[in-house]
Amino acid sequence: MSEQVESDQINTETAKESAPISDGISRVWSEIKQISKQVEQETRRSGRVARLRLDIRSLRREQVEVHARLGKAVHAASQEHSDSIALSEVEGFAGGVAALDSVSEQITAKETDIEQLRQADTADAQPPETAEEVA
Repeated sequence: MSEQVESDQINTETAKESAPISDGISRVWSEIKQISKQVEQETRRSGRVARLRLDIRSLRREQVEVHARLGKAVHAASQEHSDSIALSEVEGFAGGVAALDSVSEQITAKETDIEQLRQADTADAQPPETAEEVA
């Protein structure tokens, strides 16, 4: 019978010792999951910003091309008409201006998106509260 009592005491002591260890492991595991989630969110946000920057670069190239086409059209029209010419008489001028406006609006929208992502990033950069800080 005394062996049974000793065995129960050992099991009880082992259970008491493993409880704090288990709590510590659970807390560490929870922190690891939280940190990995934050890293994932930051990586996704960085990817979105990089994609938007690439889109803006492409739109700016398109903007330069439209400017060049407009310049060529105006130059060609001025060569044909040695005297002054109204811009409305330049072939494709109205369409070129509309294209420039559209591209400029797209660039502005993407720049706004980047700024919003950055603001969300700074708001998320606040360190999360841990259970110890709350208690």
